[in-house]
Amino acid sequence: MIKQKYSDMEVYFFFMDLRAFGKGFYRYYERVAKLGLNFVRCRLPAVAQNFRNKNLLLTFEEGNRLVTKEFELVILSVGQTPPSEFSQLAQSLGLELNQWGFCKAKEFSPVETSREGVFVCGSASGPKDISMTSTEAIAAAGQALSLLGPLKPLKSEAKQSVEKEFRAAVYLCNCRGEIGQAVNLSEVVEFAQQLPGVAEVKEVDLLCQPEAMEKVESRARERGVSSLVLAACPALTLTAIGEEIRVEVVNFREELAWSHRGGRLTTERAQKLIAMALNKLRFKEEWLPSALPVAQRALVIGGGLAGLIASLSLAKRGFEVELVEKSSQLGGHLRNLHYLLEEGDPQALLRELIEEVEAQNLIHIWKETEVIRVTGHAGDFKVTLKPKGADERLLQVGAIIVATGAEELRPTEYLYGQAKQVLTQRELEERLATGKIKPEELKSVVMIQCVGSLDDQRPYCSRVCCSQALKNALHLLQHNPAVQVTILYREMMTYGFGEEYFTQARQAGVDFIRYEPGQKPKVSYQKGKLEVRVREPILGGEIVLQPELLVLSPAIVPGENASLAKILGVELAEDGFFKEAEPKFRPVDFVKEGIYLCGMAHSPQHVTETIVQAQAAAARAAALLLRSELIPSKMVSAVDERWCMGCELCVKACPYDARYRDVEKGVVKVREALCHGCGTCVAVCPSGAARLKELGSKQIISMLDVAV
Repeated sequence: MIKQKYSDMEVYFFFMDLRAFGKGFYRYYERVAKLGLNFVRCRLPAVAQNFRNKNLLLTFEEGNRLVTKEFELVILSVGQTPPSEFSQLAQSLGLELNQWGFCKAKEFSPVETSREGVFVCGSASGPKDISMTSTEAIAAAGQALSLLGPLKPLKSEAKQSVEKEFRAAVYLCNCRGEIGQAVNLSEVVEFAQQLPGVAEVKEVDLLCQPEAMEKVESRARERGVSSLVLAACPALTLTAIGEEIRVEVVNFREELAWSHRGGRLTTERAQKLIAMALNKLRFKEEWLPSALPVAQRALVIGGGLAGLIASLSLAKRGFEVELVEKSSQLGGHLRNLHYLLEEGDPQALLRELIEEVEAQNLIHIWKETEVIRVTGHAGDFKVTLKPKGADERLLQVGAIIVATGAEELRPTEYLYGQAKQVLTQRELEERLATGKIKPEELKSVVMIQCVGSLDDQRPYCSRVCCSQALKNALHLLQHNPAVQVTILYREMMTYGFGEEYFTQARQAGVDFIRYEPGQKPKVSYQKGKLEVRVREPILGGEIVLQPELLVLSPAIVPGENASLAKILGVELAEDGFFKEAEPKFRPVDFVKEGIYLCGMAHSPQHVTETIVQAQAAAARAAALLLRSELIPSKMVSAVDERWCMGCELCVKACPYDARYRDVEKGVVKVREALCHGCGTCVAVCPSGAARLKELGSKQIISMLDVAV
């Protein structure tokens, strides 16, 4: 942000390991680096001060020499720790804490605590970014609701608005003087009292308080008011206001008090905003929304860990699930995991999940089956399946969860496939688990990280590789403390509690050697022996290693997602994984309503992260399936059929699949329950047939009329 606003400002970024492990994080780093930021890898010992000019002094290595540089501002990135009172809260609730003071979660259920019926999410259980916090919050809410057992579908009631005489009230919040010091509210009151249809205008000190809103609602009913204009801040909660009263909120705090100096012009603008809000309400179109039925059944595509968890979560809520797996067996990548960096037996988890899914009457399993066609919309998808060696089957479902997983890249470098001593981390784990490789017989092992990732072709972190390397390295040393393990890495992505295992590995004797992107390790094979050469960046010299085994950590790459994305009508991200609606606040939704995302189909994930995402996706799907019908939001699109040419430009442009062409009439129509009122259709319509019901032409013109 600093470089974008002040391009000539010098900005330094000091770091030890650049842990850009999240989806899109490394691409973001590359974009920022192009702005001219100075990234310096070091650990600063201290911050000093030049007492003459009060600037701050930092000493660091630059170009193989120590330099001391002055800075006007130093910003510290501090870690996340539990609040000081958190241990008291945990004790009151009877919850166990881990060694760091965070809430301890169950082994394979990251949102469940040690006490049944109490769930945890976000940074209460460990350091989290916004995306994972949102995902855990959705998952925790879903798990809490599952304790209530199967719930009856909610019956929506679409109430028809009755045309009333326009009668409005205006309430102005002073916000403890914060608004009043910039806006002359008494003049605004006098102005609003003169406007047609206004029954009452009143100044209130703190409109955001619940008791104040209750008084407003009560007063509005007494005065027979049908519309309310509330001039306040965005913190207002409108739950106390009945649905039959139309409300328009005008942001006096941010749009006036915080962004203007006050005075006559600010007050005049406040008066115009009130008049605009009143006209918007006055000419608001009354309409009866049309509902769409919801099929109480879900489709889960993919029978790996994410698909199994999502299916069970929905079945426990009482919904039928069609679980489709294109291979002949369930389990996905979980079949390749024999032990974890943390505690837990992944193979035992796999057996338990498959047994539970196969025993669940509400889950119908389709193995060796593919989804070949999907039509319809949220609440009513028509899905065509093609089982191997059988006829097509047509299903009706209300929601779809994509859990198709990802694949491990087959390396094409470092002599993989040419020398038998070169393996992948997954192959090493498999041979250790089956006894084909015995740790006590090994003397030296070299591991190379970021094989096929964090490069020009795949500028993303595969997230799980560093933990895999640490897991296998610690396993080797546990069974043979004398084995020499060397890990050649770009960045160690041991985020969160993974740092503990990074420390354990160093203490156990693992050598970590970092290599630069342009100086990748070189591997040769002569006379039956491997030789690995790598340039050590600190000393600047070349290190030669002759390991018995060379273990590669290849990239996690997306599967054949393009064809399924086209069938579902959803988007893919730049790297080929499925693209969520919004990374931070809608991490398991697609833009297209009724379709959800989890597991490695989203991006590379650890086991616990996959479980949380699957639970969150199931919770979002259940929220849809729990409704007996879909009712549209207040802001929806409409079509004037007299002007519509049937060109379908709006159908193609609509991101929510809310518009379709009526073949008989030759015009476009709207599925109101799917419309979000984004206005894209209005922008692309060449004939002016598309419009928004909540904000029609008459409203816009009348608002402009009082604004200018």
